[in-house]
Amino acid sequence: MSLCLEPSPLESLSASRRAEYRYYTPSDLTIAEIVFGANCGPAALAASLSMEVTDIMRYLPHFEDETKRFTNLTAMKAALNAADVLYEVKRSEFPSRGMALIQWTGPWTQKHFFSRWSLRYTHWIAVDGDMIYDIHNGFWQHQDEWAREVVPTYLAALPQAADWAVKYGIELLKSNSNWQESFLGLLFRRPDRILSK
Repeated sequence: MSLCLEPSPLESLSASRRAEYRYYTPSDLTIAEIVFGANCGPAALAASLSMEVTDIMRYLPHFEDETKRFTNLTAMKAALNAADVLYEVKRSEFPSRGMALIQWTGPWTQKHFFSRWSLRYTHWIAVDGDMIYDIHNGFWQHQDEWAREVVPTYLAALPQAADWAVKYGIELLKSNSNWQESFLGLLFRRPDRILSK
């Protein structure tokens, strides 16, 4: 189970500041959390694929079981496969575009960084260049700003947590399907009866 704090409201962020970030930000975090129990994994996946969280939950069927509402690397890879997205997994490295599984370090990582025991202390974020999307903020921000402003909040919530590191980076290569085009087509398609008139 990974530590995912509740998203903070965006009201505290000025409209001009939100407009600075040209990256896709899911707008349905609250409803997805209530309906599906969505947390950092689904939010990072949604931001990376430029989709709403409620739309990507079909790729994470394990969330139907309330005891399995966490996303490990295996589940994230299965979701990307289901979405027909090509990707590459990197160890201990940020992707240039995709998602990163952040490892909060502490006694659980002293013996072996990649142990199963340490997975309880992980957190998914979306990455695009030097910008990071974190469910805690609900918007994209520069990596340095995220490390300075957001990371301490997580570390303070975890007794014995010392620091953070990238456990896995998932580089999104391309989509095998044309899900964006098909989604937009579905959204804006007029019924056939209207077109025939």
